[in-house]
Amino acid sequence: MGEVDMTAVEALHVALQQSFSPDSNVRDPAEAAIKNLKNVPGATNMLLHITEERQVSERFCALSKWRMALE
Repeated sequence: MGEVDMTAVEALHVALQQSFSPDSNVRDPAEAAIKNLKNVPGATNMLLHITEERQVSERFCALSKWRMALE
């Protein structure tokens, strides 16, 4: 998969978590950061790194279900 900047991975992880926030002041900047991923070198590798972590996958599944239930 190549080398991954763990600081950037952590920042992306936080942005992904914050994108589920009901507070638009938290959610909107996170969503903007995610939309900008197409301009970030290595973004695909960072996303793959995050999805490889079992606890992260389980957390995002739970958050996704929770967010869908609210809509």
